[in-house]
Amino acid sequence: MNSLAHLSEPAGDALLPVDRPGLLRFLLNLSGQLSADNYLIARIGSERGNDEVKIVAANWTFDSVETLGHENLLALVGAPETSFVGAAVRNWRPVSIPALPPRVAAQLEGAGHREFVSTRLRVGNRHYLTLFSANRLDRLDLAQLPAALMALSYALSSTGDGLDETATDYPISDRERECLGWVAEGKTTMDIATILDVSSNTINSYLTHAIRKLSARNRTMAVALAIRSGII
Repeated sequence: MNSLAHLSEPAGDALLPVDRPGLLRFLLNLSGQLSADNYLIARIGSERGNDEVKIVAANWTFDSVETLGHENLLALVGAPETSFVGAAVRNWRPVSIPALPPRVAAQLEGAGHREFVSTRLRVGNRHYLTLFSANRLDRLDLAQLPAALMALSYALSSTGDGLDETATDYPISDRERECLGWVAEGKTTMDIATILDVSSNTINSYLTHAIRKLSARNRTMAVALAIRSGII
């Protein structure tokens, strides 16, 4: 039995996340199982998704999130390329989707989102749009997707959604949050060290801890997650 199938079973509850940081780590692992470089989970207001959509977890860079925007994300919910769980799925390129303006599609592909698979997922009385993307064509492992979505359903359920938490729910210290804020302003490690009157090694330590706690890959991703989650 592969790891995804194991995670999709209720008996695997011990492996499931219990809080938002755990959920983010879980999503990174799930993306790896699908050979995906990026994930985005958005809550939609109804099964048809025709009223509202909110990004609740993603490892996209902030620029990519801004490029896609609320309107285009909402358009993807109802696009034919987005399937329901249990239905046949297919991978697609942004430039092939009529729902996406050509400029937006080109910018997404330029940012490394060249191949997508999108699915609508229901967990209890909540509905989600799931997006997994890869930076190369024909890379996503669609055969693993059904088990991955089942595992994700259990993960979202086990965290009680885990997606409405505010910055105070994160184990980020005030100094770590302050450093992330200065990075968001374009400051270098040396700049921040001068501002806070500490060594550059101390600043690097703060930022390393913040990156780890947010389950980010680098400073840019940590800042993007912090901004979207209201940490900074």
